[in-house]
Amino acid sequence: MNLPVTSREHSDGTVRIRPYGEIDLDNAYQIREAVDAVLVASKPAKIIIDLGAVTLIDSVGIGVMVACYHAASACQVLLQAVKPAPLVYRQLWISGLVGLFGLATPPPSRDAQSAPR
Repeated sequence: MNLPVTSREHSDGTVRIRPYGEIDLDNAYQIREAVDAVLVASKPAKIIIDLGAVTLIDSVGIGVMVACYHAASACQVLLQAVKPAPLVYRQLWISGLVGLFGLATPPPSRDAQSAPR
């Protein structure tokens, strides 16, 4: 399954990568390809992965996100994730990775059950 991913460079040197839908075994490599393309093309000030349109991320997707973080770090580029949906935040929180991606506080949720405990 194809994962639509858009990339946009901002005037401050930040590159925003935005995937849409589910990040899973079939398409997680596309996130890595997008990050690699940015790192090869230029040295951005920061890479932001906007998770606002991601509905699910599985363990393979989480592993790819960690690999992207390490690839960016090796190039001395900060990689952060922003705007995860409550379910995606919870998956990252359970994995112990919210701090790695700069996600200090959980997103607002309508249902108290979806917030980490």
